[in-house]
Amino acid sequence: KIHYFDDGIYEHFCPGCNLLHMIAVDKPFDNGQQWSFNNDMKKPTFSPSINIVGRCHYFIRDGYIEYCMDSQHKLAGKRIELPDLR
Repeated sequence: KIHYFDDGIYEHFCPGCNLLHMIAVDKPFDNGQQWSFNNDMKKPTFSPSINIVGRCHYFIRDGYIEYCMDSQHKLAGKRIELPDLR
């Protein structure tokens, strides 16, 4: 469902964008963005929401992606199980 890199970055597949998205936990991205993680690889929760501005906005809670209505794809407003990485 998610993959961990040694530098504190997690990635997951976003079926709305059909892309991999990265989440910085242990240290922030260069732009200062950073999230907390519940350390559950099977039912991950990250906080706060992930926002790819102008494209995709969502929460990952208990192993599900909860897309916000401002997401610019067909999954806006939907809740789906976090898919396995391809």
